[in-house]
Amino acid sequence: MYTVTEEAIVETVARVFREERVLIESACVSPCAILDSLREEVAGKTVAIPVTGRNLPRPKVVRVMSRVSAPESRSLHSEREV
Repeated sequence: MYTVTEEAIVETVARVFREERVLIESACVSPCAILDSLREEVAGKTVAIPVTGRNLPRPKVVRVMSRVSAPESRSLHSEREV
């Protein structure tokens, strides 16, 4: 079993929005946050994560948007993708 901190969830929602311009809800972003720590393990494999959005309370949207213009710590895309 994997766990994800609230901080990792908020950062990942912000990163997905920065890179993909998709605002996804927190419950759907957990697998993305977990995959970040499993990057080497899943490298070269096809991974699909269904995402949905619009179920974010206003305080969380404000918190996420405050990070959208922040420098990206790590891309969701692998370095091999163009």
